[in-house]
This record gives sequence, structure tokens and C-alpha cells, in this order.
Amino acid sequence: MENNAWLVFFMLFVSLNFFIGVFNLLPLLPLDGGHIAIAWFERARSWLYARIGRTDPGRVDYLKLMPLTYAVILVGGVFTLLTVTADVVNPITLFSR
Repeated sequence: MENNAWLVFFMLFVSLNFFIGVFNLLPLLPLDGGHIAIAWFERARSWLYARIGRTDPGRVDYLKLMPLTYAVILVGGVFTLLTVTADVVNPITLFSR
């Protein structure tokens, strides 16, 4: 029984660590995925501008992208609140009596 508790604890730790890693890859600016997406966008744009013979426009202004980040965070927060509220008001039952 004691070994099973350690296995559950270890698997919970692994699952939480995996979730945090995947969540960090979301393409939102405060997260690493947002910085990766902007770097890829800047690289693709520089390549495209070089192909058509125009000068590189430079770096992306992060402040112009922040309203989009706020909107995505707001939608995620509202979805979370609605889900928690629905779970408290009318919880899902697996077996009916």
C-alpha cells in the first residue's frame, strides 16, 4: 500500500510538470510560446521581404500585441469561471440512483 502512494505522488508530480511545460508553449506573450511565435514571425517576414527586394521592417512591437493577449486571457478566465460555476451548481453524476 505504501509503494502505491509513492507511485500516485510521483505520477501526479509528472503530470503537473508536463501540464506546466505544455501550457508554457501557448503562443501568448508572457509565455515562452509567445516569444517563439514572434521570433518565427519575424524570421518569416524578414525572409519574405528579402525575397521581394524590400528592406527588413525590423522587430515586432510587443505593446501592439498585448491587447490580443489580454483578450485570450480574458476568454480563458471566463471559460474557467463558467466551468467551475456549472460544476458547483449542477455537478456531473456518473451513476444515477
